[in-house]
Amino acid sequence: MIFKRHKAVDAAALADRIAAARAGGGDPQALLMDLARLIGEGFGADGCDIYRQAPDAAALQAAATWPAPGEEDISWLGTPYPLTEWPSMQVALATPAPVELRADGPGFSERERRDLVAWGILVTLGVRLEVEGRIVGLLVLNRRHARSFDADERELVRLCAPPVASAVDWAGGH
Repeated sequence: MIFKRHKAVDAAALADRIAAARAGGGDPQALLMDLARLIGEGFGADGCDIYRQAPDAAALQAAATWPAPGEEDISWLGTPYPLTEWPSMQVALATPAPVELRADGPGFSERERRDLVAWGILVTLGVRLEVEGRIVGLLVLNRRHARSFDADERELVRLCAPPVASAVDWAGGH
């Protein structure tokens, strides 16, 4: 478990929660939403989004989110995000290491940058989700302040990726 600013995310506890949901026939959507909340809160982030690889592999589909308080609109869940229009997702999917992108830096299309500014997001940290060498999705943390994610936070999101990938893979089969 890594502690950061009085918050904690326990990757082993995430894996245990996922195993219990799978064994007990839990609701896959509820599990993904719970994971987004636990990870978002644990990082002290302003948001956490989980995307599932679309069947045609040309897009990611919004699977779960944990919004900041007061932003409970989740109507965008299920929306496909074509990778040709969201190059930041392509960047994050291209490497196993967590990738940080800043709204004022390279890596975003003009459309993405416009949306990020509208949503007040200044920094994102994304890590691809893999199961047995197969990419199943993307985990993204969002910040509304300009502080970069530090080395501990990057390592922690990397440790959270395998159990979340397992949950996304399981949810995709339901």
